[in-house]
Amino acid sequence: MLLTILLTDTKVKQLKPTDKLYRVADHDGLCLEVRPTGTKIWRFRYRFLNVPKMYTIGNHPEISLAFARQDTLKQRELLAKGIDPQANKETVKLEAIKNKNETFEEISKEMLEKRKENKSAN
Repeated sequence: MLLTILLTDTKVKQLKPTDKLYRVADHDGLCLEVRPTGTKIWRFRYRFLNVPKMYTIGNHPEISLAFARQDTLKQRELLAKGIDPQANKETVKLEAIKNKNETFEEISKEMLEKRKENKSAN
């Protein structure tokens, strides 16, 4: 079920959980999903290659309405360039992990160096 209302911070705070998941639409594909547990999640609904998809922005109140709207605009720009926002998010995440120097090898070398410092000359 999708309700269409232009959201405000007050309206978002007033949304209460029901026994079924429901979504309240804002605009440009942004909606707030309210789960039976009371969790509120910002989601961007879009179509890529004529396939309906959803991109999760984050939980409310950690993610504000203003930030969710800004992020939706960024994702719409990616769509305009022919890039799937969900696939782009995964690619960025994998590259960040790959570029991080905290591999097992790096951590083990660092540990060995610290142990060498603590040993006596004998």
